[in-house]
Amino acid sequence: MEKTVYVGFGEYRISDDPDEVLATLGLGSCVAVMFWCPSKKIAGMVHVMLPCSDGSSPAILGKYADTGIPVLLDGMLRLGARKSDLIVKLTGGAEILKRNYPLPRLAIGEKNSAACEEVLKKMRLTVAAKDLGGVRSRHVKFFVKTGEVFVKSMVGTVSL
Repeated sequence: MEKTVYVGFGEYRISDDPDEVLATLGLGSCVAVMFWCPSKKIAGMVHVMLPCSDGSSPAILGKYADTGIPVLLDGMLRLGARKSDLIVKLTGGAEILKRNYPLPRLAIGEKNSAACEEVLKKMRLTVAAKDLGGVRSRHVKFFVKTGEVFVKSMVGTVSL
């Protein structure tokens, strides 16, 4: 029986329960970084809100790319995942405000996407699939059992 576990802003979740689906809703400029270890059937997701920490919020490690991604990897490895087996997927990084408001270009989504990719590169993790950018928010479902990711937006659904 499928159980949905929601990953909120700045949160991360790791699961080895094949019945669980990790999900996040309303992913705008934030980036969902997802790891899946097919050999151990372990999945993890972090909902990154900002590129880098300023040291003021140590309790919200998942909030930042530079703290959230390493803590996700550490948790995956502690549960038995193998770094060499990890499949990495990314989605989000949209410029939501650009769609509706004539504001100066803040590029928060681009900065979040770039920071996540840079952290992964430093950790020697290759991104297998990504759906980044645009101006639409996304809803994400990540199936622990299969590693499948479905990203739904106003323009349709894509599979990563």
